[in-house]
Amino acid sequence: MNRLIIIIFSILIISCNSERNIEKIEYEFYPAFLSPITYSIDLNKKVLYQNSKFYKTERSIQGSENLINREYDISNENLTTFLNEIHEIQLDSSIVHQRDVLDGIRFKFNTIDQRNDTISLTSVSPPRIDKYKIDYKILDAFFQLVNKTIDDYKGLCITEKIQDYFSYKLRIKEINTEPLEYRIWGNIRGCESDNPELIKFLDSLPNDKSVIFDLRNGSFAPCLSSLLKKFNESKQLFYYGNYYLTDAELDLEILKDQLKEAEKDSNSSIVSYLKVRIREMKEYKEEVENIKFNNQKNFKTREEILKTISNTVYN
Repeated sequence: MNRLIIIIFSILIISCNSERNIEKIEYEFYPAFLSPITYSIDLNKKVLYQNSKFYKTERSIQGSENLINREYDISNENLTTFLNEIHEIQLDSSIVHQRDVLDGIRFKFNTIDQRNDTISLTSVSPPRIDKYKIDYKILDAFFQLVNKTIDDYKGLCITEKIQDYFSYKLRIKEINTEPLEYRIWGNIRGCESDNPELIKFLDSLPNDKSVIFDLRNGSFAPCLSSLLKKFNESKQLFYYGNYYLTDAELDLEILKDQLKEAEKDSNSSIVSYLKVRIREMKEYKEEVENIKFNNQKNFKTREEILKTISNTVYN
């Protein structure tokens, strides 16, 4: 009799669990030097919510803080693809992947069912290795969804800045075919020897067509100057936005603000760390400002490039 009761009870539990459909998925990001931001995906309404008080996301935005509270409709196709990838992960219990880092990013992934029960994965600056495979399955599905869903420039810039904290390789994506145009998101760091994928990509670009690069929310490290100059001479490459890594100015402002707060709290270890970072950032900024390039086709706007291309074709 007791065995029968146990079997019946087990069947009821399994039945209840099968009915616990996920209603909402959340991604919480806590990046160093930027304010936290949360993305909520309502599976019933098929809507993505982007919520944050985001600090100085881009040079053109005035004021010290910008409240982000936006929503975007998700297409059936994109939502289905996303959910298929999430369900394949089979996250059935909460996981914490802790690492000690100074200025990385922490993120939390939550699935919330009809009973408001939550299963989560919390991770800190995971490298793309086998130990953190599940972390990147969750992140890859997310960035694929939001990059196809968010349709305004400001919201996209914020998402790209978050993605830039993680282990993604070539930070270049095609955004137009005629004329051929690519968007650089995040900062392409390192020198020529550190960027074999960039070299392969640049080499693959056509020699007989104009190629435009959108650098409004991305940049090349100064160390890549000779490489870019070489390809600028052999191909018809045009740039608009920031040609080199100019986030140093914004980073300096943020670091100085953080130093003021740390000095108020008399936190000597943080104060020392921030002073070192500020000194390094100042040296780096001077390096950027001292770099001069020849034959660079750098413009402020896309319209200026299109006008130049048009004049070249007809002259």
